[in-house]
Amino acid sequence: MEDQRARGSTSLLGHALLGMLARAPGTGYDLSQRMQRTISFYWTWQHSQIYGALRQLDEHGLIRHRVIAGAGPRDTKRYSLTAAGRRALTTWVGTTPEAHDDRDPLLLRVHSLWTVDRAAATALLQQARADSVERLAYYTAIAQEIAVDGHSADPAHPDFASYATVQAGIIFRRGRIEWCDGLLAALDGATLPAVW
Repeated sequence: MEDQRARGSTSLLGHALLGMLARAPGTGYDLSQRMQRTISFYWTWQHSQIYGALRQLDEHGLIRHRVIAGAGPRDTKRYSLTAAGRRALTTWVGTTPEAHDDRDPLLLRVHSLWTVDRAAATALLQQARADSVERLAYYTAIAQEIAVDGHSADPAHPDFASYATVQAGIIFRRGRIEWCDGLLAALDGATLPAVW
């Protein structure tokens, strides 16, 4: 019953933290840094939310902590996953995903692109393209780092899941670049294909 109650009240951030702790124990700071490096390209959170989520997970028995000496004047908590936390995580991963919004401020702007002159439209799309090129390079570097040890091909290893998610980011950014290129070509007088 405790497991079920805890699962029902665990936030998406809580589940993200459980996933991080399933890979390795860590402090709140460690977890924030690992999340920034591995999941920030497809999911965002506020850093200030992490400690509240960790406290809630701890209260529900999904994680536990031990106090270790900290770098500053205060001691630090190092968190690890409990058996109940592992069960909650695997149950959540195996269920239908929550409904989500596909909110994209760029698409909202492009929907009204006809209201600005070509120079402004071109500048918007060039900036969006440049952002995607930069992110694509970042994601590609992450994928290469993950693939170095060969675990990215083993579905039973955490690197497989990390590699799969970063590949989704790579595919998205490649698509965004192609889309920007098509729109920029159209603004320059080219005819858009029916599907590109």
